[in-house]
Parts: sequence; structure tokens; C-alpha cells
Amino acid sequence: MQLSLCSLTLVLALTALGHAADPPVAKAAPAVLKFLTGNELNDWKVIEEMKQHGPAALKDGVLVLGIGQPMTGVVYTGKAELPVKDYEASFDARRIEGDDFFAALTLPVRNADSFVTFVIGGWGGTCVGVSCIQFQSADENATTNWIEFEMKKWYRFRVEVRESRLKGFVDDKQIFDADTTDKKLNLRFGEIEYCKPLGLATYRTQGEVKNLTIKPLAPEAK
Repeated sequence: MQLSLCSLTLVLALTALGHAADPPVAKAAPAVLKFLTGNELNDWKVIEEMKQHGPAALKDGVLVLGIGQPMTGVVYTGKAELPVKDYEASFDARRIEGDDFFAALTLPVRNADSFVTFVIGGWGGTCVGVSCIQFQSADENATTNWIEFEMKKWYRFRVEVRESRLKGFVDDKQIFDADTTDKKLNLRFGEIEYCKPLGLATYRTQGEVKNLTIKPLAPEAK
């Protein structure tokens, strides 16, 4: 039996209405990225350009960076897409031996060609801050803090990266909130440049790092 013209028109209209009522497909939320798991560096490599680097190895999720002359570091070589703003990077770290920075996390900011380093325990062992803002290092800008760290004690570190702001935390205590609007963000000249886009390093010090995570943050209200 053939449909009349009126019936066919009604069927097509109802079909179109049903498709219009279908809910929109929600975009998947950006994934939380977890690094330094297991016993193999896999997506990380030792930075051989640090000519007199110490040993670097991952064991049971703990990255051990040995004493270098001056630096030892590893850089991420995996395929995960790294965010450049509205994210938080967090990790645990401790100093095992030495008297300078026992962790320095280099990460992207603003765009894929811009980077800074979150320095932990530099400049003689106590400086915490970001290098560089307006070409000023972690010991001389708005992020500068001086903290005494106990040997072999684990500390928790976080840094929030925004388009125009950087916030830092030690054991959930906020230690800086720097407005970077219209300010140049860059790396210090030297071997730290081999840590980009994402890297960890020590300076004449043996350090350990674990639980490195990068997670997205909701954009800040204008």
C-alpha cells in the first residue's frame, strides 16, 4: 500500500522532529595526565646534552636523579598533548644529597613555544620560585620564596598555570600568586633549555620525584 502525499509529508516531519530532539554529544573532558609510573622511563629520556650528568632511573614510580656537574635531567618524549594554560602540575620531591635544587620542573606556558621552570631548593638550597619572569630568575621575581627543606623528607609541590597568572604551593600552602600580564616568560640560559617541553632536573644534588600529574583547570572568570 502506497502512502499518500499528506501521510508521507507527516512521516518526514516527525522524523526530522525526532532528530532535532536528540541531545548534543558532549565533548570528553580533558584527561588527567599521570607520569613516572612503573620501573621504566619509557616516555622519558636522560638528557645527554647535560654532558656531566649523573645517573637517572625510575624504580617503583620514583624518579632518582643523581648528582651532576652541574645538572642531571630527563625530558618527556611521549605523545600526550601537553596543555599550555588553565592546568595544574603537581608532584612530590625530596633531597637525598647535595645543597642545591633537588627538583626543577620545566613546563609550557601560554603557548607551545613558551616555557618556565618551577625551581625547588635552588640558590644554595632554599629558593623556591619560577624562572624566568621578565628575564628575572626564581631568586629575584614575584615568585621568590626561601624555605628550609629537611634532608630526605618528602614535600608536595603544585603550580597553577594561567594565561596571565602563576600560583605556587608547598604542602598545600600557597607561597606565590604572580600576575604575569604583559610580562615575558622564558627559561634561563643554559642546560635547563634541554628540559622543554616537559622536564625534570637537579643541580649538583641528588633528588627524587614521584606522583607527577598534570590536570586541567576550569578557566578563570574574567
